[in-house]
Amino acid sequence: MTIRYFVFLLSLTCFGAEEVVNGKRPTGSPMTLIFEEELRLGPDSGEEDHFLWNGAGVAVELDQKGNIYLVDPVENRVVAFDKTGRFQKIIGGAGQGPGQFQALNSMSFLNSGGAIAFDSIQGMARFHYFDGALKFERKREPQNLGMFFQYAMFAPSGKYYAAMFMVPKREGIDSYVRTGIFDTEFKPQLQISETVVDRFQRSQLDRPGWWAEFIASWLRIGHTGIGLMAFTPDGYLYTATTDNYEITYYDPELKPLRTIKREYRVIPLKEDELDAFTDPMREVIFAKLPSSMQVMVTPAVIRRAIELAEFPPRKPPIFGLIPMEDNGLLVVHDYNPKTGETRADIFDRTGKFIGTTRLPDIPVNLFGGFFGNPAKMTFRHGKAYAIVDDEDDNRHLVRYSYRLVPASSRR
Repeated sequence: MTIRYFVFLLSLTCFGAEEVVNGKRPTGSPMTLIFEEELRLGPDSGEEDHFLWNGAGVAVELDQKGNIYLVDPVENRVVAFDKTGRFQKIIGGAGQGPGQFQALNSMSFLNSGGAIAFDSIQGMARFHYFDGALKFERKREPQNLGMFFQYAMFAPSGKYYAAMFMVPKREGIDSYVRTGIFDTEFKPQLQISETVVDRFQRSQLDRPGWWAEFIASWLRIGHTGIGLMAFTPDGYLYTATTDNYEITYYDPELKPLRTIKREYRVIPLKEDELDAFTDPMREVIFAKLPSSMQVMVTPAVIRRAIELAEFPPRKPPIFGLIPMEDNGLLVVHDYNPKTGETRADIFDRTGKFIGTTRLPDIPVNLFGGFFGNPAKMTFRHGKAYAIVDDEDDNRHLVRYSYRLVPASSRR
C-alpha cells in the first residue's frame, strides 16, 4: 500500500473528531493518584524459576476473570497466576512445536476468553491462537506482505491489532519504520507514524562502527516521532506520536471520537540522564538480537550511538500511553532514568487534563514506542498492575490499589 493511500486513510478517519485543548494547568482543582501496594511477585516469592524474569520485554496482562499473566520473552513463555497470585501454569516455552515460541513478543487476552500470542524472528511474524482454556489451537504466518512486523498487540475483540513494522525502500538502501492498526486479514486500517532507519547489512556485523550508526538510526525515532498505541479494556483506542502532545481517541470500530491536546512545559534532557540510558537501551536491543550478535553491542557502541543520534536537549513530550478502566488516560510525560522517577498527566474520560501523578518505578524507554507501548503498567478490575525493578535490578510484578484524590490532600 502506498504512502499516499495511508495518508488518505488517516485524513478520512480524523474528520469530524471533537477537539479538546488543554492548557498548562489542570481543569478545576488539581487531582492526583495514590497507589498502595497489595501484592508483589518476584524472586522473594519462591525458589522456582517461574518467579524469575529478566529482559526489557517483560510485561503483565490480565484476562476477563482477573487472572494474572507474566509475559517473559527471554524464556519464551507466559507464566499464569490466579487473582491471588498463586502460580497456575506455564504457557508456551522455547521451541518450534505447537504452542511454543522462538521470539515471544506479546500475548493479548480477548473478551472471548482466548488469547493471541505474537512472536517474530527477524521481522517474520507468527500469530499463535489459544482457546478459552489457553490450549493451543493454530498458528498463522502471514507471507509476502512486503512488511516485517516487530511488534503486535490485539484489541480485546481480536478484530484489530496495533503493530510496528518495517517496509524496505524500493531501492533497497534504507527501510521505513511504520506504526499502525491492522485487521485480522493483515490489511492496514490506520497509519500512526513513519520514519526511516538504516538498512540491516549482514556484511557489516563485525564492525562496531556500523553497529553504532545502525543503532543511532533507530534511536532517532524517539525524537523524530514514533507511534504509540494502546487499547482500553473495553476496546477503545488511544494513539499518539512521541514528538507531539496530541492524542487521538477512537471507538472500537476505529471511528475517531476526540483529539486531545495540552500545552506543556518543555523538560530539559540533561547529559547525566542521557548517560543513564546506556544500560536500559542495551537491554532493549539485546532482547531483539540473537546471542551471536549481542557481543558486538557493547556499552561503548551504545554510547557512540547516542552521540550519533544527536538527541535534542529536551525530552520528548510523550513517553507512553496508559489507558484507565473508565476510559481516562495517563500520559507519561516525564521520566528520569537516573532516579527512576516517572510522572504522568491524568486525563478524564472527556479528555480534560485534571492533574499529574508520580507512577511506580516502571521501566520506560527514551525512544518511546520502540517496540510497542513502553509503559509497563495495566489497569484492570479496579487495580493497577506494573512491572517494577528493585535496587538490585530484579523484576517484580506488583498489584496496587489506587484512588484519585485532590492533589492538596495527598499525604
